[in-house]
Amino acid sequence: MASSLTAAVQGFERLSLASSSRNGCSISGSQYGSMQGSALSGAPRQLSSASFIAPRLPALARRQVSVQTAPGLQILAKQNALKRTRQNEKRRAYHKARKSEMSTRIKKVLMLTEQLKGKPEDAQENLTLVEKYISEAYKIIDKSAKVGTIHKNRANRRKSRLAFAKKSVEVALGLYTPPPPPEVRAASSKVADEDQADKVTVVSV
Repeated sequence: MASSLTAAVQGFERLSLASSSRNGCSISGSQYGSMQGSALSGAPRQLSSASFIAPRLPALARRQVSVQTAPGLQILAKQNALKRTRQNEKRRAYHKARKSEMSTRIKKVLMLTEQLKGKPEDAQENLTLVEKYISEAYKIIDKSAKVGTIHKNRANRRKSRLAFAKKSVEVALGLYTPPPPPEVRAASSKVADEDQADKVTVVSV
């Protein structure tokens, strides 16, 4: 038992000496003797920090740092295509409903105005109904232009068409007299100016 302990201590001392020589440290013979004697006797060894330095492990062995990054969010191109398809289908259905409602409102106004032209006796009574239908059509036309279902210029043309239909009914009933064309107005003003000039000439003579 004692011989095996002595052999183990001597092996440890040789390993320490080899490590010290590799690290540039030197131990004198007296220090080695005192170390060996203390190891055999079981007494604690006392060495100065200048005479013995424990071997240092490499930096890579002392500390190994592993950095793991979180996986990024990956969106496949197929997912984008499917999303665009869903959005386009939803918008198509929405705009189709708007166009259908707008067409229905316009058709109601035009059909009613045509009926009133054929029956002048009932036209004056139903003129308020025409105005109501036109107001409803204007609302849906303006909203369709706002959300982008139709262009604003096209919306203005639809509204002008309805206003013209109402004016045609009023003209047929004699409730509205349209102004003469610009050419007629210019000719009438010219004739009026000539008549005024003739009157002034007669008075001066």
